[in-house]
Amino acid sequence: MYPQAAVDYLVSQGWNLQHGYNEYRWGGYLIWARIPVFIDGRADVYGDAFINEYVRISHIRKDWRALLDQYEVEYVLIESTSSLAVLLEETAEWEQVYEDGVAGVFVRSRN
Repeated sequence: MYPQAAVDYLVSQGWNLQHGYNEYRWGGYLIWARIPVFIDGRADVYGDAFINEYVRISHIRKDWRALLDQYEVEYVLIESTSSLAVLLEETAEWEQVYEDGVAGVFVRSRN
């Protein structure tokens, strides 16, 4: 399943023009939809160090926040049921602005 409705939402709100973080397996779909990606299935293009950083974010390692800051990520497009989605729902730093059972979109809180 692809995040078609979530991508439509990103575009309608202009978030697609910001730096985002996305699920690895959705990268190809985002490229097809002309959305810049954080990562996609071409692991060899990104290199081991970057793939490791992606994993540290997705698996909520100690430095996940710092990595999102380092890459100036303004929105996160992830599976609705992922551990990262659950964590982002609980933090004041991020606000969930979209969810449809497939994908959730979180943006940096401006409060």
